[in-house]
Amino acid sequence: MESAPEPIKKGKCKVECQNKERFILVEKENGKAMYHTKIMMDVYKFGVYENKKKKKNEFRVSLRTLFNGERIVEETHLYPIKEGDKFIGIFYGFRKPIKKAIVKYQLKGNRKSYGFARAYYMEVRFKAGSVFFYFKGLYRLLDKERMNNHYNKILFSMFTDLEQKVYEFYGKKYPEQGPLTKWIIKNLK
Repeated sequence: MESAPEPIKKGKCKVECQNKERFILVEKENGKAMYHTKIMMDVYKFGVYENKKKKKNEFRVSLRTLFNGERIVEETHLYPIKEGDKFIGIFYGFRKPIKKAIVKYQLKGNRKSYGFARAYYMEVRFKAGSVFFYFKGLYRLLDKERMNNHYNKILFSMFTDLEQKVYEFYGKKYPEQGPLTKWIIKNLK
């Protein structure tokens, strides 16, 4: 008689959500607040969800972390506009990193590391302030040689979909040529 198969053991969830510190820096000047996230790998998922406690919709953005990004995700929320505020749009750019991030890896037995000279960001701008999302992967979209690889095509479509959903959430018409496309054309190497 054959032995019965062993019961399947339930493992840990494949994706772990952490919301320890959503922003590494909050600047407040001239009545405007600017929120800065850590440098993240890229966008994991996004969408509008209904907060039943507050009885309003929120836009949730889940970002893959820079280290161990396949399993760990951090979430940020974009809230509906308050009275007197206005959604201006989405903008892209780069700047010197706020907090130095060093990536360590091993190649053929040798330990190596590198830091970021520039931090590429997507800014969601409002009349009363901005939210800066920093991404490691955005620089890849500015390189002509790597433009047509699989990851870059997916990355581009993820960001354009995110743009469209954010514009839709705030009730503003999405521009014919999206902000990401304009930024890539302007800064292409």
